Amino acid sequence: MTRNCIRLNNTGFQSQPAAGNGIYSDQGLDNALIDNNAFFQNRNGAITLDKFQNIVRVNINNNVSHQDEALLNIFRSNDSVVTDNQAVGNTGPAIFIGDDNHGLQVLRNTIQGSYDGIRAQTFSNVGSDQVLIGNNTIQNVTHDGISAGPNSLTASTVSDNSVTGSGRDGVLIEDEGGNSGNVVTRNVLQGSVQYDCEDLTTGTGTAGTANTWTDNQAATSNPAALCPAKPSLTIGKTHKGDFTGGRNGTYTITVGNAGPGPTDGSTVTVHDVLPQGLTAVSMSGAGWTCSVVTLTCTRSDVLAAGAEYPVITLVANVPCSRKPAQGIDTVTVTGGGDSATHTATDPTTIKPGKHCKKPKPHKPGKPHKPHQPKKPHKPGDHRPVATG
Repeated sequence: MTRNCIRLNNTGFQSQPAAGNGIYSDQGLDNALIDNNAFFQNRNGAITLDKFQNIVRVNINNNVSHQDEALLNIFRSNDSVVTDNQAVGNTGPAIFIGDDNHGLQVLRNTIQGSYDGIRAQTFSNVGSDQVLIGNNTIQNVTHDGISAGPNSLTASTVSDNSVTGSGRDGVLIEDEGGNSGNVVTRNVLQGSVQYDCEDLTTGTGTAGTANTWTDNQAATSNPAALCPAKPSLTIGKTHKGDFTGGRNGTYTITVGNAGPGPTDGSTVTVHDVLPQGLTAVSMSGAGWTCSVVTLTCTRSDVLAAGAEYPVITLVANVPCSRKPAQGIDTVTVTGGGDSATHTATDPTTIKPGKHCKKPKPHKPGKPHKPHQPKKPHKPGDHRPVATG
């Protein structure tokens, strides 16, 4: 099923259970491809694969859904894949994972302005397992970005998703014993109205929940230790005007924290690389330990979210030159609980210095006259002296 446009397929929606769907199956589906279709304003689902028979190895790829109730409702599936679809303004969950799905992969989908982003929920108390929800981008949903209702998700993975501006939670796992053994990792969750991370289960997992949460970037969570807020260091490098050959030039380095959490007390390291030809004279800043030999500065005091450390001043000697030059200064910052390396560059123009002495040209001396040998002695020129 490819390259169809299905719009307003709502005849009999109030009276017929299967009405209001774009593509619908409740009798089983095996090894099928649903690809590159466009759906608009269908009051049930753009695609509904219902719960009466198993859905096996179905690929749902590259479809577009605008203002349908859902892009996809899927039940009782095995080893199916949902990738690279786009959903905008769905009135319900954009992707709804119903009862009894196994090995389902939901990857790289883009969801914007729907009620829920991706929702797992069971109506028969038979949840889904081995589900992978990864690399999806979810923005500005009314309710939750990614959520699991009671007893709906076990032994599954929610990883590498970006969820921004949710009306309630970024990622939510609700409180029932069936929601256990899940891994929530490396997600970027920000701007949620209630919590970026929330897990209401109880167990031996992260922060006393029944699941494992690791390496998520978030500002708020419940319990508080579920997604500890992490720092995100920033670095800037500036100088005033152009540098002049034969004189010193001054750079200013600024390190800040743009993340939702403070640095963790581990060492923060700044390293600078000067433009070619410049030589460091001094490097210092209040509270920093600096080496002018290695052009590094370090400190380990905690930097609060939104704050900056005192500036670092780097003075460099600029070589004399009779021609304008251009160089780029590069500076990096690492550490403090931020796993990334942050870099700033500062293009620098170097002007010739008027006070730089020009070398005097060499004046050649007078040419040396070659040695003139004396005339050779001619034989017979010597006359004997007469004696008498």
